[in-house]
Amino acid sequence: MLVNAKPGPDGWAWWAGRRWLTFSLAVGVGYAAGVLAYELATPWWAGDHIGLSAGALLFYGIVGLIWVAALNVVYALPWVAERFVSTSRVDAYRRRAYAVAVALGAASWPAWLAVTVLVGKLRQR
Repeated sequence: MLVNAKPGPDGWAWWAGRRWLTFSLAVGVGYAAGVLAYELATPWWAGDHIGLSAGALLFYGIVGLIWVAALNVVYALPWVAERFVSTSRVDAYRRRAYAVAVALGAASWPAWLAVTVLVGKLRQR
């Protein structure tokens, strides 16, 4: 049963705007940091390194835009889940859900690269 028929009094307006931009920037910075760490600090056996040439940077830029776009689709999930939160707790839910979304968004690409390195290490055995 739905507690809230419509998400919050201002719904999507709260989630959009500068919060969306901050989320997108956090994901982009996390992606860039992950790419730099992958190319500069991981061993050769961790995967296919393509370097940081102009072509590689163009490739990483396109992939980064796709990554940010995909996570922006996922960013709408807390807004949809807001329907199940009681009206008296919507404000607290929004603050917490937004903080979690930004943290997970920023850590998503570095976490994916960490798994890639782990898989490379396990294949090396």
